[in-house]
Amino acid sequence: MDIVFSKEEQNVIKNADFFYHKKTAVDKIIARLNGLKGNIKTSTVFQNFHFLPEIDIDLGKISKGENYKGLPYLILDFPRFFHPKGIFAYRVMFWWGRGFYFTLHLSGVFLDFYKKALIDAFESLKEQEIFLYQNKNDEWQHEMEMPYFQLIDDCSKSDFEKWLDEVNFIKIGQKMPLERLSELENFGVNTFELLFDILKRQS
Repeated sequence: MDIVFSKEEQNVIKNADFFYHKKTAVDKIIARLNGLKGNIKTSTVFQNFHFLPEIDIDLGKISKGENYKGLPYLILDFPRFFHPKGIFAYRVMFWWGRGFYFTLHLSGVFLDFYKKALIDAFESLKEQEIFLYQNKNDEWQHEMEMPYFQLIDDCSKSDFEKWLDEVNFIKIGQKMPLERLSELENFGVNTFELLFDILKRQS
């Protein structure tokens, strides 16, 4: 079988420097995510939020992988709680070559508890370029684009309430392009405060 390499593939094969640069870039993004975690901890909303005892508000977790739809990724979950009875997490995902996604993920008992606060805040959410996850059958897609996410502006309050009644989870958040990498910590804290300030009204 005659396997022919494209010019681009040949260039990649010859370029060992890419992997050194990739490693140092990943190390720096991990450091920035840890910095974001520290900034979240010192934020006013975090300091005044009533977290249930089982929620991890100290360590958080950074995960990394090489193949989310063919591309490497890094994920910070903080604060976080993943359990059969429900999920309570603020997730920051870096997807190689695509961008950063900042998501509040609630399911089970946590969605039940915070549902009213989310509905009450619907109009204010529409002013903040918030994306709403819209796949009822799979809560583990992350990129904030169709067909997984849509701007919350594109639905009515009644549609939002109906959605919350029909699902056992919700994911809402914001996205940041890679061109704004220098703003990572500020963007991440601002999104956290925006979303958790809404939850705080119910806690």
